[in-house]
Order: sequence, then C-alpha cells, then structure tokens
Amino acid sequence: MAYTHGHIIPLVGGSVVGTSVALGSEPEWIASWSSVFGANDQYCLQYMDKVPFYDFDEKQFPSSRVDIVTSLPPCAGLSMANTTSGDKANNPRGCSAPSNMHMYNAAEFAMQKIQPKAIMVENAPALYSKMGEEFAERINTLAQDNGYTM
Repeated sequence: MAYTHGHIIPLVGGSVVGTSVALGSEPEWIASWSSVFGANDQYCLQYMDKVPFYDFDEKQFPSSRVDIVTSLPPCAGLSMANTTSGDKANNPRGCSAPSNMHMYNAAEFAMQKIQPKAIMVENAPALYSKMGEEFAERINTLAQDNGYTM
C-alpha cells in the first residue's frame, strides 16, 4: 500500500527526507511560517525544490489530503536544553512559552484541515513531565476533539 505525505515546518529537512525514503515517494507538499522558520526551512526547500511550498504567513494553505503529516515545530519551551526563564526571557520555558504555540497550531491545522490518518511530531521529552503537563493536556484534548489519539 502506498502512503502520501506532507510536512509542516520541515526545518532542515531530516524528517522530510527520512519519510520520503521510508515511503518511497516525494511529499505532496511542504508548509511553514516563513517569517519564523524561513532560515531553517530554506535547506529543505532547496533540496525539495519541485515540491509545492505553502507559506502560512501568506495565507497559502495546502488543500490536498495526505495519509501522513509530519511536523517538527521547535519545542524550545519544553526542551531541557532551554535554560532561559522569567518574564523577561525571549523564549521562556514551560507550557505557555510562545515557541510551543507552533506545536499546537501545526497540529490543529493538520487535524482540522488535512485530516491525515496519522500525524508525527517532534519528541519533546518534557511534554510528559510535570513541566509539560498543561500543554500535553491541551494537545490531547485537541486530538480527542478531532478524532485522534495521542
């Protein structure tokens, strides 16, 4: 059985290339927020230059359904490598860190608009710790509300 795939926030493209090799096919599309991730996404977009790109900042959205969506939004707010804290930190830690909103927004878009059979996301170990509990509950509720399990 052949599976189709699309990618949200590809960053340097390791997941896109890995998924393409595993499935034996190029992605149907790649989408991202160029204003936020453009510098990192450029490597993948150069390598996958024949794959349609949709820029969420420009209100461009993929409309074709795919079986699998991968999304690698940074989990800096839940990362153990993030040592910033406090109200004045550019990228604070914890559930309400602005960087975590891309994880939620990408998952919400995929679940509600693309409706793939599966969504694969970055593994943020702290998501299943006390620090990530609030965010895990929010994303789990989103999944349940849209017919997915986590």
